[in-house]
Amino acid sequence: MKSNLKEGYIRTVCGECRMQCGMLVHVKDGRAVKLESDPASPNPGNKLCEKATASLERLYHPDRLRFPLKRKGERGEGKWERISWDEALSTIANRLLELRSSHGAESVAFIKGHYDRRCDLISRLGNAFGTPNIVSIDNTCYIPSASGRLMTYGFDGRPDFSGYPDCVMCWGTSANPPLKKGAKFIVVDSIRTEAARQADIWLQPRPATDLALALGILNVIITEKLYNKDFVDKWTTGFEKLERHIQQYSPGKVAEITWVSAEKITETARLFSGYRYACLQTGNASEDTYNSTQFARAASIIQSVLGLLDIPGGTVDATGKPIDREGTSSDILSDMLTQEQLKKKLGAEYGHFPADPLWHTIANKPAELQPQYLLTSILEKTPYQVQAAVILGSNPV
Repeated sequence: MKSNLKEGYIRTVCGECRMQCGMLVHVKDGRAVKLESDPASPNPGNKLCEKATASLERLYHPDRLRFPLKRKGERGEGKWERISWDEALSTIANRLLELRSSHGAESVAFIKGHYDRRCDLISRLGNAFGTPNIVSIDNTCYIPSASGRLMTYGFDGRPDFSGYPDCVMCWGTSANPPLKKGAKFIVVDSIRTEAARQADIWLQPRPATDLALALGILNVIITEKLYNKDFVDKWTTGFEKLERHIQQYSPGKVAEITWVSAEKITETARLFSGYRYACLQTGNASEDTYNSTQFARAASIIQSVLGLLDIPGGTVDATGKPIDREGTSSDILSDMLTQEQLKKKLGAEYGHFPADPLWHTIANKPAELQPQYLLTSILEKTPYQVQAAVILGSNPV
C-alpha cells in the first residue's frame, strides 16, 4: 500500500516510549525502509533502541490486520471471514446494547493497553456506555513506579536530561539517554541491551531482585556516609529507621540474592553518589514483579538521600499543566458514571491501592479496575460474571 510520503527521509521522533528520541525515517517508493538516529535532534546523543528499530516490522508485517474479520466456525478453529466496517461496527454496537439491557452495563469490561490518546477513547466509550469496569495494564506499567515516587517525595519525577547530568543510571529500560561528553553511565538490566554495551558499569541482576539490589546500593551509600547530609536533615523523615533497615542488606548478602558481585554493588553506589548532578531513570522491566512499587520507593529513596530532587540534571516534577495531560476526567467522560454504577465496580469494596485521591493526583481521573477482579468475575462469577470485553491495544492472554 502506497502513501503520500515524499522521497528521501522524514524527520520525526520515535513514539515507542516517553524518551521520544529524534529519528530519521528513510522513504523509498512511498514506503518507510530504514530508521536511524537524527544527528540534528535536540538530544543527539540518543540512539535508537531495539523497540524503535523493530517498529518497521510492526508496521509492515504481512499478518497485520487491515480490515475487520469475523470468526467463522467454532472458537479456536482459527477460521475467519472478511466483513465490512459497517457490519463490524453495527454488530458490536447491537451486541453491547443487548448485554446492557439484559445484564447491566457492568457486564461489559473495557480493556486497554499502552496509555495514550487511543486508550483515552476506550475509557471515554466505557464511561459513556455506563460500565465501571475499565481495565488497563497500569498495574505492570507506570503506576507502580509513579506510586512509589509519589509516596516517597511527593511528585511524579522524571530525569532532567536537558540539564545534562554528570551521571545517569538507567534501571530496567532499554532507552539510550542523551549524555554530555564525559558523563558516567550506569545500566541495570538483566539483558545486555545496546545501552548496557555503552555503559561504564553494567549490573546484570537475577530477574525480580531489583528491590534487593536497590537496598544493597542504599546500604553502601548510608554505611559509607555518601548521602547528602544537609538535604537529609532538612527534607527527610524516618532516616534513622531506614538506616536500621538497610543493615540487613549488605553487599555480600545482596550478591547472594541478585547474582551481582558485592564489589560491583559497592562500585555502583560510590560512582552514582559521587556527583552532585545525577539522575536515575526506571523502566517497565522493574514493574513486572511483585515488589514493583516497593522497588520504586527504594529507587526514589536513593535519589532522595543523595539530594538529587528538583535540581538541574536531577529528578524534576514533570506532571505538567492540565492542558498537557492525558486522560483527564473531562476527556474520558468519567462524570457520566453514576455513584450507583461506581459501587458495582469489581473489587470496589476492597479499597485497594491506588486509591482515588492518589490516582487523581497522577492522572486526574478515577482509579481503574484491578485486573485480578476481572479474572475472578469471569472464572468464578463473583460477585457477578462479566459477559463481554472490548479490548484495544492489549493482550490479556
